[in-house]
Amino acid sequence: MIKRARQKGQGLENAKFLQEDASSLAFDNESFDLVVDFGIIHHIPNWQNALAEVHRTLKTNGEFLFAELSLETWETGIGRPRGKILEHPYDQMFRRQEFVDQLKNLGFETETYEEKPVGFYYFWGKASKIR
Repeated sequence: MIKRARQKGQGLENAKFLQEDASSLAFDNESFDLVVDFGIIHHIPNWQNALAEVHRTLKTNGEFLFAELSLETWETGIGRPRGKILEHPYDQMFRRQEFVDQLKNLGFETETYEEKPVGFYYFWGKASKIR
């Protein structure tokens, strides 16, 4: 995906495409105004450290935009059979409320929304770093 991003991003002078360990990022504290997670953190067994790294690398008043699948996704509806064929760290995955609680514990002010289309469950939102 990095290779594809580099190809698509040719000509973007300020763009950098890097592969990092999300639970231990090589960026300075308060490096970013915005961090975006589009369905990645539920793949990370140590998701709490990944959220801590988001908080650490965000500037005060920076925003974290996320869209995630929680453990509830794989327990009902069409998520149940998909969970049997897709590889995820289910035994270490978060529930929606655990994710939101962790954001608040880290010092985020959080706004979330959820959807359950056709038996599939996901949630998204915005978290602003307040401390």
